[in-house]
Amino acid sequence: MQQGIESLETSLDAALAYFKGAIKADSLFCDAYDNTANVFIRKENYDSAIKYIDLSLAINSANRWAGKTKIRLHFEMGEYEKAGEYAYSQHLKQADEGIWLYYLAESLFHRDLLDSAKFITLKMQVAMQKQELELATATSMYLQGKIFCKMKKYESAQRALLQAKENYHKDAEFNYYLGLTYLYGEEPNLKKAKKYIIRAFKKNFEIPPEVSEMLNL
Repeated sequence: MQQGIESLETSLDAALAYFKGAIKADSLFCDAYDNTANVFIRKENYDSAIKYIDLSLAINSANRWAGKTKIRLHFEMGEYEKAGEYAYSQHLKQADEGIWLYYLAESLFHRDLLDSAKFITLKMQVAMQKQELELATATSMYLQGKIFCKMKKYESAQRALLQAKENYHKDAEFNYYLGLTYLYGEEPNLKKAKKYIIRAFKKNFEIPPEVSEMLNL
């Protein structure tokens, strides 16, 4: 395991071999499965990464890193339904844990199940507040803002996003959606729309062609 960790910055293939060697020596070594998955993530081989994450979870189903990483990989691969299904399964086991509701709401958002996404977001906010998480309200406002944008309720979206601005102003996706509220709102402000959407673009957020054309980006 240690040789694998030391090889990560010089040779991913060597690190992979070492981590697999650790698994061969001890088939219940969760950290070895997690590190193997991490190498596959760095290689952008997400199918193999999920395979090793599942093996890790089979040994320790409470492995939060593995569970959260599995969901993120499904998002990365555009497998939003699978991400949502796993998040919901974890929610059933840990009903008071807000993070699983967050991922479930995100999966519903990406699948355009917007009323359900909004309901789960509000449920998530309550759960996170009970956990006394500092960003409970801001995270909820951010999600609600994105949902309202997709619903084309831009005034409601802007009010929600502005409540999250202090915490998320450096986030590319946040700037994109806030920019949309100024672009498509009842009283468009192209200067502000362009400011926020350019911020998103500079952080490598992919701007749809129709938005780029409207703002001459």
